[in-house]
Amino acid sequence: MKNKWSLLKSLLPRPNKWKFWLSLAVFVKGIQFLILCLLIGGGHVDEYKGFWGFIAGDTPSYLLPIENLVDNGSYTPDYRMPGYGIIYFPLYFFFHKAIALNILILTQLLFTCIATYLLGLIAKQIFKRDVFFYVVFFIYLFSFHVTLFDIYPLTESLTISLLIIVVFVFNRFFYTKNKYLLLLAGGIFTELVFLKPVLLPLLLIGLSVLIWHTIKEEKQWIRCVLFLLPFLIVDGIWTIRNFNYHQKIAPLTTTIYYPGTESSYLHSLFNFMRSWGGNIVDPKELGYFGLANHSGKTITNDYSEMIPSYIYTTEFNIDSIKIIKAKIIAVENGVHKKKGIKYLKEKLALYELSIKKEKPFLYHIWAPLICLKNFLLPPLLRNFFNDFSVGSSRIKFIVKLFYYSSYLLLLLLSFIGILLLAMRPVARKEIIFPISIIFFIMTVYPMIFRFSEDRYL
Repeated sequence: MKNKWSLLKSLLPRPNKWKFWLSLAVFVKGIQFLILCLLIGGGHVDEYKGFWGFIAGDTPSYLLPIENLVDNGSYTPDYRMPGYGIIYFPLYFFFHKAIALNILILTQLLFTCIATYLLGLIAKQIFKRDVFFYVVFFIYLFSFHVTLFDIYPLTESLTISLLIIVVFVFNRFFYTKNKYLLLLAGGIFTELVFLKPVLLPLLLIGLSVLIWHTIKEEKQWIRCVLFLLPFLIVDGIWTIRNFNYHQKIAPLTTTIYYPGTESSYLHSLFNFMRSWGGNIVDPKELGYFGLANHSGKTITNDYSEMIPSYIYTTEFNIDSIKIIKAKIIAVENGVHKKKGIKYLKEKLALYELSIKKEKPFLYHIWAPLICLKNFLLPPLLRNFFNDFSVGSSRIKFIVKLFYYSSYLLLLLLSFIGILLLAMRPVARKEIIFPISIIFFIMTVYPMIFRFSEDRYL
């Protein structure tokens, strides 16, 4: 085995040959990008005509504020922080919308290629062996799951790439002691928070790691200031802007939920579903309540019999769910809408509270674990063979089979990597920050907020 590895190692360029590895990443990821654009991208009409990628439901909420800023001079609506917008702004300013979006997703692809190489270097840095670079690089390289979100104008692709880059930059500081790397790391963290405000705790974790490992060094406070300076400046400007517009101090966003959600029944429905581990993005589970998606499109099929029976309490049963479904369909069809929304909000809140009181183990323990399972094994993955049971093209089947296989392999090796990390001394500088990020993502999204969407992974 050792001889085979030595032979393989002699055939592969060393990890420091960055031009080769980046070129390989661009070539392979570029092919994946092209395949995904051909299969699920394009075909748009009206304002998105000519765009190669895929428009998701949340896409307009990231683009519209910047388009209004360029066209009308006002960043509205402003419930999204402008982390994604700051990249879209110059593109939309100089180019037609479709061209701007194409450049945007190509930029995401480029960052993914850079992150692929740096992730391999991080593995080599941690485990002190070239083999870990090669294994991590090639697994991440061939993962379609990583490339999928490059064709979406959403924050997910840039977020995961920047997380990898900031870990590399942050760890690099401990080896070089170059204080400007802290300034760069702070700038990347600032962009991450403005992309996804929920990542703010990672900035504080990074600061804690920095303090821990420089506590005996002189002028430690200078390093901490350099690290925090980009965020303090940029977020300070954003906070002042929010105060001028809304007359309140809002350092991040002015609202926690999507506008309109709290005033509708959806907020109560989602909370009720999360109370027992329901997946609010799974069409099948939304179908329990007569919904096809979040936009209010209804279905007539009755899936209520599929709801797990262990969720019922003294306050509701399957007949109660059928009544809720009928009310939702009526509301979406405009029948007694105001009265129906009031009824739904009250009943769903009551049902959620009854689960919390009568089934505390389900609410506090089992439901978060179910959300974690859905987070790691999303519905499309679990229902893979059902998706292709009737009439699907052979090409799409092969691509999706490769997509899901590479995803499962990536997931398996990620868990092995986590175990290997856990077995190493936590006090090592380059270990604790990656572990903190993994722990944060695996707990905050699925187990605290109970978001089961795999795009957060």
